[in-house]
Amino acid sequence: MTRKTSILMVGGATLVAVMAGVAFAMMQHASQRTATPSRTPSPSPTSSVSVNPTRPATPTPSILPVTSEETRTSTVREVQLCKVTMAIVNDPEPPLNVRSAPTTEKANVIGQLKNGTFLMVAQEQNGWFQITDPIKGWVAKSRTTSSCNQKVERIQLGSGETSVSITDRFIGTGSHRYLFTVQPEQRLTVTRNDGPFPGIVSPSSKFLIGALDENRTQWSEVISEPGDYTVMLDSHYKGYPYSFVVEIQ
Repeated sequence: MTRKTSILMVGGATLVAVMAGVAFAMMQHASQRTATPSRTPSPSPTSSVSVNPTRPATPTPSILPVTSEETRTSTVREVQLCKVTMAIVNDPEPPLNVRSAPTTEKANVIGQLKNGTFLMVAQEQNGWFQITDPIKGWVAKSRTTSSCNQKVERIQLGSGETSVSITDRFIGTGSHRYLFTVQPEQRLTVTRNDGPFPGIVSPSSKFLIGALDENRTQWSEVISEPGDYTVMLDSHYKGYPYSFVVEIQ
């Protein structure tokens, strides 16, 4: 065998070995692909937020029916005039000092009064009464008992309300007037609880009932003349407490 032939034989054997190795490797790779299952990609989670969300419709506010309870109003009492002209000494540490000025300086005490003494009041100033009788000077209002001697009060019944109770007292002389607006065909009723029966005056100034009736307990009448009716009481001496009920239906 020549050298050239030997080289060819060795090269051919080597080529065959290389090709066999490549074939074996390809068979191994194919076997691995067959044995390994293909992975199915997991589905991506679905987002809960829409890409183009629809704006919710604005809710229409519901209109609730107005009940009778919601439309009711309370009785309004407006004192249009309150003037104190008399008071009674009621000092927890008697006697009551009468002073030359509305201050508490020791040097300005000009007299003293016993509890129960009636005072004539000229004016009120910063918690002090200026008095003219039984002595001229100033006394502390808080050490007296007083109320409106001249009083005018307008009363408007609330819706759904038909009556109002009135209780007060006179300290000394005075006049109290209560005004009520009454419409035709309404019934006006006044019932006395304490003190004298009040007088009742029509819008045209006609006395329907005279004042200070000690025997009457009630008066009632269907109204024909519209306007303001006055229920009134007067005091001509030392005063008195009173109480009555006015009803309008």
